[in-house]
Amino acid sequence: TATHAIERAAAEASKSDDTVRIAFTNSSDRLTSKDTELVFERFHRIEKSRSRETGGAGIGLSIVKQLVEAHGGTVGVIPGDSTICFWVELPS
Repeated sequence: TATHAIERAAAEASKSDDTVRIAFTNSSDRLTSKDTELVFERFHRIEKSRSRETGGAGIGLSIVKQLVEAHGGTVGVIPGDSTICFWVELPS
């Protein structure tokens, strides 16, 4: 397992016999249950103050999910009280 912290963010990677898992944790306001369900949907923005004009089309996590699933993997999100963790698991 390797961990690298950047200010308020951390990345962690681990490997088991058949999978590689990468997790990214960052400080964040608590996600609503609706945001947790929709976070990987195209055009969904967690940060409501953002728009196409201020940055972000709301497709980044959707693209991640499609790419990971195309390689036989899975993605997920774990909301915390003051953090959010996005994880990716791929076959090793």
